[in-house]
Amino acid sequence: MGGCIAQHFTLCYPEKVTSLILGCTHCGGPHRIKSEPWIRELLHDFERIKQLTPEEHAREILNVIVSQEFIKNNKDIVDQYVRRVTEHDTAIHGLIGQYKAIIGHDIYNRLPEIQVPTLVICGDADKMIPTENSSLLASKIPNAELVIL
Repeated sequence: MGGCIAQHFTLCYPEKVTSLILGCTHCGGPHRIKSEPWIRELLHDFERIKQLTPEEHAREILNVIVSQEFIKNNKDIVDQYVRRVTEHDTAIHGLIGQYKAIIGHDIYNRLPEIQVPTLVICGDADKMIPTENSSLLASKIPNAELVIL
């Protein structure tokens, strides 16, 4: 969501932006490459999410945002993430608001207006935001560099 906000900010206030980094994000709208249906269901089934504890929800999200190998090999980082997310749990109405904002994001036609040097970065194992979204952004933004980790 931060990348969506950064795109809008850059378009609304180009005089305030000298360079831009877009990490694991998309342009929105019909040009956005969607994640797998099971991921969308997992993230947006708000009635099911209401039934989870904050820790259960955090661990469920981890299975989408990082690889199983990472979870297995980085127990300390995983536990720290779960603690932090649990301490600062987002209320369900906040999750719904974020979802609506992301769904409403569509700047595909305005991407060429971004005139600052832009680094578009993503991971090749990202399940939530498919890598093709970063390739699309980099191809439409002048002066953009794509880095896939």
